[in-house]
Amino acid sequence: MCGGNLCRKRGGIGTMTEEQKKIKRYVMEIECALRVPLETKVRINHDLGTEIQLLKEQGFTADEIIARMGRPEEVAERFNEELAPNCAQTYAGGKVFFLFAAALALIAALLAARFEWKHGRLFDSSGIMIIGGSDGPTSIFIAGKISSIMPFAFAAFALALGMVSQFFRSCRRHSDNKKYLFIERILAGLAAAISAAGLWIGAKPFIMNHSGSLDTAVLLADGAAAAVLILALILLARSFWKK
Repeated sequence: MCGGNLCRKRGGIGTMTEEQKKIKRYVMEIECALRVPLETKVRINHDLGTEIQLLKEQGFTADEIIARMGRPEEVAERFNEELAPNCAQTYAGGKVFFLFAAALALIAALLAARFEWKHGRLFDSSGIMIIGGSDGPTSIFIAGKISSIMPFAFAAFALALGMVSQFFRSCRRHSDNKKYLFIERILAGLAAAISAAGLWIGAKPFIMNHSGSLDTAVLLADGAAAAVLILALILLARSFWKK
Protein backbone atom coordinates (compact mmCIF):
# COMPACT_ATOMS: atom_id res chain seq x y z
CA MET A 1 0.00 0.00 0.00
CA CYS A 2 1.54 3.22 -1.13
CA GLY A 3 0.50 6.47 0.51
CA GLY A 4 -0.16 9.60 -1.49
CA ASN A 5 2.70 11.40 0.26
CA LEU A 6 5.26 8.98 -1.16
CA CYS A 7 3.81 9.31 -4.66
CA ARG A 8 3.87 13.10 -4.46
CA LYS A 9 7.42 13.18 -3.14
CA ARG A 10 8.57 11.08 -6.08
CA GLY A 11 6.41 12.98 -8.54
CA GLY A 12 8.93 15.57 -9.70
CA ILE A 13 10.10 14.90 -13.28
CA GLY A 14 11.84 18.21 -13.89
CA THR A 15 13.32 18.69 -17.36
CA MET A 16 13.44 15.00 -18.34
CA THR A 17 13.09 13.84 -21.91
CA GLU A 18 9.81 12.31 -23.01
CA GLU A 19 11.34 8.83 -22.80
CA GLN A 20 12.57 9.44 -19.26
CA LYS A 21 9.17 10.82 -18.23
CA LYS A 22 7.44 7.67 -19.46
CA ILE A 23 9.80 5.46 -17.48
CA LYS A 24 9.45 7.65 -14.39
CA ARG A 25 5.66 7.54 -14.47
CA TYR A 26 5.74 3.79 -15.10
CA VAL A 27 7.93 3.13 -12.06
CA MET A 28 5.84 5.46 -9.88
CA GLU A 29 2.66 3.61 -10.83
CA ILE A 30 4.30 0.34 -9.85
CA GLU A 31 5.39 1.77 -6.50
CA CYS A 32 1.91 3.07 -5.71
CA ALA A 33 0.42 -0.37 -6.31
CA LEU A 34 2.86 -2.13 -3.99
CA ARG A 35 1.65 -3.40 -0.60
CA VAL A 36 5.01 -3.85 1.10
CA PRO A 37 7.01 -1.83 3.68
CA LEU A 38 8.83 1.31 2.62
CA GLU A 39 12.27 -0.33 2.80
CA THR A 40 11.12 -3.06 0.43
CA LYS A 41 9.68 -0.46 -1.96
CA VAL A 42 13.06 1.25 -2.11
CA ARG A 43 14.78 -2.07 -2.92
CA ILE A 44 12.20 -2.85 -5.62
CA ASN A 45 12.70 0.62 -7.11
CA HIS A 46 16.43 -0.03 -7.29
CA ASP A 47 15.92 -3.42 -8.94
CA LEU A 48 13.51 -1.95 -11.48
CA GLY A 49 15.97 0.82 -12.29
CA THR A 50 18.72 -1.72 -12.88
CA GLU A 51 16.53 -3.86 -15.14
CA ILE A 52 15.29 -0.87 -17.13
CA GLN A 53 18.83 0.44 -17.58
CA LEU A 54 19.96 -2.92 -18.97
CA LEU A 55 17.08 -2.93 -21.46
CA LYS A 56 17.89 0.64 -22.54
CA GLU A 57 21.52 -0.37 -23.15
CA GLN A 58 20.23 -3.14 -25.39
CA GLY A 59 18.44 -0.52 -27.52
CA PHE A 60 14.87 -0.85 -26.28
CA THR A 61 12.71 2.29 -26.25
CA ALA A 62 10.58 3.33 -23.30
CA ASP A 63 7.41 1.96 -24.91
CA GLU A 64 9.12 -1.34 -25.71
CA ILE A 65 10.45 -1.64 -22.14
CA ILE A 66 6.99 -1.02 -20.68
CA ALA A 67 5.39 -3.51 -23.09
CA ARG A 68 8.08 -6.08 -22.27
CA MET A 69 7.76 -5.71 -18.47
CA GLY A 70 3.94 -5.53 -18.39
CA ARG A 71 1.34 -3.19 -16.99
CA PRO A 72 2.26 -1.48 -13.66
CA GLU A 73 -0.55 -3.28 -11.81
CA GLU A 74 0.66 -6.66 -13.05
CA VAL A 75 4.29 -5.97 -12.11
CA ALA A 76 3.29 -4.71 -8.66
CA GLU A 77 1.03 -7.71 -8.08
CA ARG A 78 3.89 -10.10 -8.84
CA PHE A 79 6.04 -8.34 -6.22
CA ASN A 80 3.15 -8.32 -3.75
CA GLU A 81 2.55 -12.04 -4.13
CA GLU A 82 6.25 -12.79 -3.74
CA LEU A 83 7.23 -10.41 -0.96
CA ALA A 84 4.12 -9.38 0.98
CA PRO A 85 3.65 -12.71 2.83
CA ASN A 86 7.23 -12.65 4.13
CA CYS A 87 6.94 -9.01 5.17
CA ALA A 88 3.62 -9.68 6.85
CA GLN A 89 5.09 -12.58 8.82
CA THR A 90 8.07 -10.49 9.90
CA TYR A 91 6.03 -7.54 11.13
CA ALA A 92 3.34 -9.76 12.61
CA GLY A 93 6.06 -11.33 14.74
CA GLY A 94 7.21 -7.88 15.82
CA LYS A 95 3.69 -6.84 16.76
CA VAL A 96 3.20 -10.01 18.82
CA PHE A 97 6.47 -9.35 20.63
CA PHE A 98 5.47 -5.80 21.59
CA LEU A 99 2.04 -6.90 22.80
CA PHE A 100 3.53 -9.80 24.78
CA ALA A 101 6.12 -7.50 26.38
CA ALA A 102 3.37 -4.98 27.20
CA ALA A 103 1.28 -7.71 28.84
CA LEU A 104 4.22 -8.88 30.98
CA ALA A 105 5.00 -5.32 32.06
CA LEU A 106 1.35 -4.69 32.93
CA ILE A 107 1.23 -7.88 35.03
CA ALA A 108 4.40 -6.79 36.85
CA ALA A 109 2.86 -3.37 37.53
CA LEU A 110 -0.31 -4.91 38.95
CA LEU A 111 1.63 -7.33 41.15
CA ALA A 112 3.84 -4.51 42.48
CA ALA A 113 0.80 -2.33 43.18
CA ARG A 114 -0.97 -5.20 44.94
CA PHE A 115 2.10 -5.93 47.08
CA GLU A 116 2.41 -2.27 48.00
CA TRP A 117 -1.27 -2.08 48.87
CA LYS A 118 -1.15 -5.12 51.16
CA HIS A 119 2.34 -4.97 52.66
CA GLY A 120 3.95 -1.67 51.80
CA ARG A 121 4.50 0.99 54.41
CA LEU A 122 6.00 4.40 53.96
CA PHE A 123 7.72 3.96 57.30
CA ASP A 124 8.65 1.05 59.50
CA SER A 125 7.08 2.19 62.75
CA SER A 126 9.32 -0.06 64.83
CA GLY A 127 11.87 2.74 64.85
CA ILE A 128 9.81 5.31 66.79
CA MET A 129 11.73 7.05 69.59
CA ILE A 130 10.23 9.35 72.27
CA ILE A 131 12.58 11.85 73.87
CA GLY A 132 11.58 14.04 76.78
CA GLY A 133 10.50 14.00 80.43
CA SER A 134 7.28 14.29 82.28
CA ASP A 135 7.92 17.93 83.13
CA GLY A 136 9.36 19.02 79.80
CA PRO A 137 8.56 19.04 76.10
CA THR A 138 8.36 15.67 74.41
CA SER A 139 9.72 15.01 70.91
CA ILE A 140 8.86 12.04 68.71
CA PHE A 141 11.38 10.86 66.11
CA ILE A 142 10.63 8.27 63.42
CA ALA A 143 13.85 6.45 62.59
CA GLY A 144 12.33 3.98 60.20
CA LYS A 145 13.24 3.39 56.56
CA ILE A 146 11.24 4.00 53.43
CA SER A 147 10.16 0.67 51.91
CA SER A 148 7.75 1.71 49.17
CA ILE A 149 8.14 -0.07 45.83
CA MET A 150 5.54 2.02 44.03
CA PRO A 151 8.20 3.49 41.69
CA PHE A 152 8.57 -0.02 40.26
CA ALA A 153 4.81 -0.26 39.65
CA PHE A 154 4.88 3.10 37.87
CA ALA A 155 7.91 2.03 35.82
CA ALA A 156 6.31 -1.27 34.79
CA PHE A 157 3.08 0.42 33.74
CA ALA A 158 5.05 3.04 31.79
CA LEU A 159 7.00 0.25 30.09
CA ALA A 160 3.73 -1.40 29.06
CA LEU A 161 2.59 1.85 27.45
CA GLY A 162 5.94 2.17 25.70
CA MET A 163 5.62 -1.31 24.22
CA VAL A 164 2.11 -0.58 22.99
CA SER A 165 3.42 2.60 21.37
CA GLN A 166 5.91 0.47 19.44
CA PHE A 167 3.08 -1.82 18.38
CA PHE A 168 1.44 1.17 16.70
CA ARG A 169 4.80 2.17 15.23
CA SER A 170 5.02 -1.23 13.56
CA CYS A 171 1.48 -0.71 12.22
CA ARG A 172 2.70 2.46 10.50
CA ARG A 173 5.04 0.39 8.34
CA HIS A 174 2.04 -0.85 6.37
CA SER A 175 -0.03 2.31 6.46
CA ASP A 176 0.37 6.06 6.22
CA ASN A 177 -2.60 6.54 8.55
CA LYS A 178 -1.81 9.53 10.77
CA LYS A 179 -3.90 7.96 13.52
CA TYR A 180 -1.14 5.45 14.28
CA LEU A 181 1.48 8.19 14.55
CA PHE A 182 -0.74 10.22 16.90
CA ILE A 183 -1.39 7.21 19.16
CA GLU A 184 2.30 6.28 19.17
CA ARG A 185 3.31 9.75 20.34
CA ILE A 186 0.55 9.97 22.96
CA LEU A 187 1.49 6.59 24.48
CA ALA A 188 5.21 7.38 24.47
CA GLY A 189 4.50 10.72 26.14
CA LEU A 190 2.32 9.07 28.79
CA ALA A 191 5.04 6.49 29.42
CA ALA A 192 7.56 9.28 30.02
CA ALA A 193 5.18 11.15 32.35
CA ILE A 194 4.26 8.07 34.40
CA SER A 195 7.85 6.90 34.78
CA ALA A 196 8.85 10.43 35.84
CA ALA A 197 6.08 10.34 38.45
CA GLY A 198 7.41 7.02 39.75
CA LEU A 199 10.90 8.43 39.96
CA TRP A 200 9.58 11.43 41.89
CA ILE A 201 7.82 9.17 44.40
CA GLY A 202 11.07 7.36 45.11
CA ALA A 203 13.28 10.45 45.15
CA LYS A 204 10.90 12.70 47.08
CA PRO A 205 12.28 11.75 50.56
CA PHE A 206 15.74 12.89 49.51
CA ILE A 207 14.40 16.07 47.95
CA MET A 208 12.32 16.86 51.03
CA ASN A 209 15.28 16.08 53.34
CA HIS A 210 13.50 13.24 55.05
CA SER A 211 15.30 11.45 57.87
CA GLY A 212 14.34 7.99 56.64
CA SER A 213 16.83 5.75 54.84
CA LEU A 214 16.13 3.97 51.56
CA ASP A 215 16.34 0.20 51.36
CA THR A 216 17.52 -1.90 48.43
CA ALA A 217 14.02 -2.41 47.05
CA VAL A 218 13.43 1.34 46.78
CA LEU A 219 16.80 1.91 45.14
CA LEU A 220 16.07 -0.79 42.56
CA ALA A 221 12.60 0.61 41.96
CA ASP A 222 14.03 4.10 41.49
CA GLY A 223 16.60 2.70 39.08
CA ALA A 224 13.86 0.96 37.09
CA ALA A 225 11.82 4.16 36.93
CA ALA A 226 14.84 6.13 35.75
CA ALA A 227 15.68 3.54 33.09
CA VAL A 228 12.11 3.46 31.78
CA LEU A 229 12.00 7.27 31.76
CA ILE A 230 15.08 7.36 29.53
CA LEU A 231 13.60 4.65 27.28
CA ALA A 232 10.26 6.48 27.03
CA LEU A 233 12.00 9.73 26.06
CA ILE A 234 13.93 7.85 23.37
CA LEU A 235 10.70 6.30 22.04
CA LEU A 236 9.02 9.70 22.04
CA ALA A 237 11.90 11.25 20.11
CA ARG A 238 11.93 8.27 17.75
CA SER A 239 8.27 8.85 16.91
CA PHE A 240 9.29 12.10 15.21
CA TRP A 241 11.77 10.30 12.97
CA LYS A 242 10.89 8.84 9.61
CA LYS A 243 9.46 5.38 9.86
